[in-house]
Amino acid sequence: MSPDGTRLFFASVKAKGERGQIWSALKRGDGWSDPEPAADGLCGPWVAADGTLYSCSDGPESRGKTDLYRSRLVNGRYGPPENLGDAINTVNTEYDAFIAPDQSYLIFVSGRPGGNGRNDFYVSYQKDGKWTPAENLGLKNGPSVKVCPVVSPDGQTFYFTTADPGKAGIYHVGVETLNLRR
Repeated sequence: MSPDGTRLFFASVKAKGERGQIWSALKRGDGWSDPEPAADGLCGPWVAADGTLYSCSDGPESRGKTDLYRSRLVNGRYGPPENLGDAINTVNTEYDAFIAPDQSYLIFVSGRPGGNGRNDFYVSYQKDGKWTPAENLGLKNGPSVKVCPVVSPDGQTFYFTTADPGKAGIYHVGVETLNLRR
């Protein structure tokens, strides 16, 4: 959902064998417009306050399996996806990004080696227009598959889901336990 609540974004593949696409629909009274393509992408999407769209893709610029990209909103249309670069993306999988409304930090899932489980949450900070090297957030909950990171609108709570049998569900911790440098 866009920060102002007027646009809904989702990822979809319309037909088998087609590339993933990020779609959007506009709020119209009590309903929504027909969805229209917004940008290339397989998963995500998350939207910053200025409309910049973040998603993942396995596009030609990917360093490995899936990488994180952003598409900037210019004159009401999304530009081509830009790979977020080596500070964030690796030859492994990076996906499910949460972007802070002001784009000061990005929390995402990565399957890179050296983590605390099969997939871990990482954070990167945007400084002077560049992303810092990603750091593991350190949630030590074993080999669980952690996905869908979200920080509450008030910035106080970090929500995520796990897909482990017997542990699947939505979890939350206080943002202060993450030691985010905001």
